[in-house]
Amino acid sequence: MCVALASFVPSPRASAAGSTCTSKSNYFVGGFVAPATSIFGSQARIEYNNPDLCGPDDTSPSVSVVWSMVSAFSVTYPSNPSADGWAQAGYGQFGGTSPLSPAGIGTFAQWTLKCKSTLACGSGSTVKTVIDSTNPSGSLVYTNYWESADGHIHMKVGSTTLTETTYNPSGDWQGAWDSEYFGEVFHPQTDVPGTASDPTSFDQLKTSNSSGTFSYVTSLSGGNVVTLTRGHIAAFTPSGGIGFRIWTDPL
Repeated sequence: MCVALASFVPSPRASAAGSTCTSKSNYFVGGFVAPATSIFGSQARIEYNNPDLCGPDDTSPSVSVVWSMVSAFSVTYPSNPSADGWAQAGYGQFGGTSPLSPAGIGTFAQWTLKCKSTLACGSGSTVKTVIDSTNPSGSLVYTNYWESADGHIHMKVGSTTLTETTYNPSGDWQGAWDSEYFGEVFHPQTDVPGTASDPTSFDQLKTSNSSGTFSYVTSLSGGNVVTLTRGHIAAFTPSGGIGFRIWTDPL
């Protein structure tokens, strides 16, 4: 569902994840800029907060992440979400039995393989994920950008490049990309990073053009999305562009 950004009013309540994990899916709190042929990258500075997973961290099947992303529909299968392409960078908490490893807290980057856009991956993996177990304390800038020199999308945490695509998405991805800024969890009992008394801030929201020049986002023209029932988003005004904060209600 879509909600309007509103002024942030903190609540004294704290967040507490569930003791069990059910209804696995992808649940989101954040916003995005609608697809445009002028978008070739995304960037956001995201504050670090340690999220609670459903169940004990060492045995939880869940994941809680925040990220910035560029995404596009497939040229071959534009109406099939299974063929969508993306590249993202962020941080998260990965449960001990989740499909992503190593477990624990770390920064990460993920991108879709070339074969995903044509539904030609077969039974193999459709994404490449790189996790760095370095704790992302403070606020870091997470960047994804298309590099004209090699045609690849590069994914960075701060000044460190974690990974890059092995192909140029031109011809596989549609020419209009969107830029996305989200918290995401695998289970509704898991918290996005941030509590009512200490929400997680996203600022320095930017997109880049084909020359690699980044500019501030002035509105989330694609709207805001909250599919995590306990998730919340509220706007604030940083020194440049726009910003928002996310947090999770207790169960």
